[in-house]
Amino acid sequence: MSRQLQLQNQAPLGISRLATLVLTGVRFRLLRSTVTLAVIAVAVAFVVSIAVGDLTLRRASERAAQEVAHLRMASVYATYLTRSTSVVDIISHLATRRWVPGLDADLQSFSGIGPDTLQEFYTEVPQRLQNRGGVRDRGAGRTVEGNQDRWIALLEATSRGHDAAAERLRVSLDARGLLEAAANNPDGAAKTVRNAGFTIEPKVWNEFVERAHNEHLVANIETRLLQRPLRQALAAQLQMAPERIGTLEADRFFATAARVRALNAALLQAHPGEKPLDAEQVAAAFSERLRLRARQETVDRAAGTTSEGHEFSVRSWLLMGMALLVAVVGVANALIMSVIERFREIATLKCLGALDGTILGMFLLEAAVTGFVGALAGGFIGTVVAMLKLAFTGGWWVALSLPGASVLMVVSGAAAMGMLLAVMGAVYPALKAARLPPMEAMRIE
Repeated sequence: MSRQLQLQNQAPLGISRLATLVLTGVRFRLLRSTVTLAVIAVAVAFVVSIAVGDLTLRRASERAAQEVAHLRMASVYATYLTRSTSVVDIISHLATRRWVPGLDADLQSFSGIGPDTLQEFYTEVPQRLQNRGGVRDRGAGRTVEGNQDRWIALLEATSRGHDAAAERLRVSLDARGLLEAAANNPDGAAKTVRNAGFTIEPKVWNEFVERAHNEHLVANIETRLLQRPLRQALAAQLQMAPERIGTLEADRFFATAARVRALNAALLQAHPGEKPLDAEQVAAAFSERLRLRARQETVDRAAGTTSEGHEFSVRSWLLMGMALLVAVVGVANALIMSVIERFREIATLKCLGALDGTILGMFLLEAAVTGFVGALAGGFIGTVVAMLKLAFTGGWWVALSLPGASVLMVVSGAAAMGMLLAVMGAVYPALKAARLPPMEAMRIE
């Protein structure tokens, strides 16, 4: 009686068994896996450091621009009150969403709109402006697209009312005179502004008086530094020649109340008739000035990085592309060496019934796991490097402006990118391993 053999398809290896086999192989080939992981981590860290640095600098620039607007509020407000403004100027402020002190009060008092309508105005006008292309230049003049809009009448009324009030105010005070008046006699300056026809918002005016007082105080000290007594006393405190004292050195000195008190003592000892400085007020004013300088440098740096910057962007993209290419080549090279080292293992697996798809999946899964771990490590390293670089060049204020949600998206994308890079680099070695004849592999030592 003859015995019949039934041939059936080989059962594929389950995903859990395949994962166990892959992790065991990675553990036994730790050195080779570490090399692959390091290649991916370095490439991803390079890319993430550039992306995170750019995102953080943009975020810091936005925060710095807002703070600069408030720190320069006195000059901006004084200029705004004493200068004519057109419909185009108002729309430009709305389009760029710049904070202009006094604009809200003008819109309500000169056009007659209420707070609810004002909020609608701030929401709708920039949107319509964007949809219609914004403010355009035509010849020597500037016109606004969509001048039939129902908001244009309100803008024109605001512009006419502001111009009339500004003209009346200029009869009494110019911008510099208004700053001095606010610093020396806030109530009198407020009365003059109201008599000209402006509506004063208490919060805005109080901030204006405070900033004006600081600017006036700094200007007075700068004037006194041109005279011999204070400059010599400052030079003695700084231990440098009077003619070598720069603006930054003076600002840093006056920003510390203890140093100002020491300067007062030296000044009064050498020149008893000199008027001493108010240490606390002087330190506050110059600290604000230093903060303004630092924030403006952040804004300028971000502007130079982004807008100067088409060449910078192209160069960065080229560098990132080269880093990713190197990562793919490195992964492919490491896995090819892994295939060569594992000829007998692959042959044994095939002799035990492993299918080509099983071998292919094993190598691709091994590459994906290594790529994921390497990319996570690279994302963390790249974020830390970007923060340290920003802290070194712009201070911890810039580094701590890190946008958490955006950085999390970048790192998540880096993890996916690392897996993709590893799998791309593993395709050829995996195909080579899967197509390897078992008997030929067994003969290779």
